[in-house]
Amino acid sequence: MIKNKFSVVIVTFNRSRELLFALNSVLKQKFQPSEIIIINNHKNKILKKNFDTNFKKIKIINSNKNLQAANGRNLGVSKSSFNYIAFLDDDDQWNLDYLQKANSIINNNFPDAILTNIYKLNAKNQILKKIKNIIFQDCFVRNPGCMGSNLIVKKKKFLKIGGFNKKFVPAEDREFLIRMLLNKFTICISKSKVFYNENNPTSITKNFSLTLTGHKNLMMKYKKYINFKNMMFIYFKLNKLKFTIEKNYIMKLLYLS
Repeated sequence: MIKNKFSVVIVTFNRSRELLFALNSVLKQKFQPSEIIIINNHKNKILKKNFDTNFKKIKIINSNKNLQAANGRNLGVSKSSFNYIAFLDDDDQWNLDYLQKANSIINNNFPDAILTNIYKLNAKNQILKKIKNIIFQDCFVRNPGCMGSNLIVKKKKFLKIGGFNKKFVPAEDREFLIRMLLNKFTICISKSKVFYNENNPTSITKNFSLTLTGHKNLMMKYKKYINFKNMMFIYFKLNKLKFTIEKNYIMKLLYLS
């Protein structure tokens, strides 16, 4: 069996404890990656000596500004050396057979990308997102299963379609999936597990203003592809977000007064 080479890209922002758990889930893989690239978006520098590991091929890039997930991942890919890129967020974790099963899928099916079922981090037998058939229209009303930490993609294909786009944060994963489908990527589903921290209070999805902007940009870019029913649902969702933002603003003003 061919041993494919994986570059792992982890983007982190001020989550030292979570990062250690995420990194350990990579270091304990049955099939070892060829390199690990950590993009640090926080002002406090991360050094190799911070990690108690004998794994030599760890690259740490301390950014001078917060690139967020999209541009942080893009930077990691630009610094990578191998054919397949496996992304992992700093508060998520992989099952021990994650890269092993990906390697087997690549040898048998030669896909452009691999997605993996997502489980709740604190309830490891409880599935959060089971990926079956990815329907194009579903991408406009929900995320059918591309959440960054469960994505492995060919580097040359990633670069060909331009990587992630920060205009759609925090929906940049879903927007990337839309472009994969439009560009007819061959996508396989792995039976391994990715553990997603859905209850992290510092998650960027808790930023309603950013979420509103990202989803509005998504709707505007792909308007010609969205059917009427889904368009009405999106308008409802955007208005609900607007209401939440305005309500929080009014509550803050009342508290200050």
